[in-house]
Amino acid sequence: MSGPTLILVRASLDTVRSALLALGAPAQNRRSVAFDYDDHLILLDHEREEFLTTAAVGGPNAFATASWLAHQLEDFGCPVDGVLPPLDVVSA
Repeated sequence: MSGPTLILVRASLDTVRSALLALGAPAQNRRSVAFDYDDHLILLDHEREEFLTTAAVGGPNAFATASWLAHQLEDFGCPVDGVLPPLDVVSA
């Protein structure tokens, strides 16, 4: 299994959160930064100084899902700086 894939989005946390909800990714509550999408988990983090929201996508097809999600976010009006390749998983 590959590690998570990162999507770098030039949008606020609230905008990215709204986009994920519009795409049908449920969250536990309105202020959540954790979303479920099919068999994937999406975690959000926002850097205010950089005005950059990072979405970490984990799951069985993380890179394919992250690539698709990046296109959806662009269509929603969230500029995407890039989709980083899956992170290496370190075994314990």
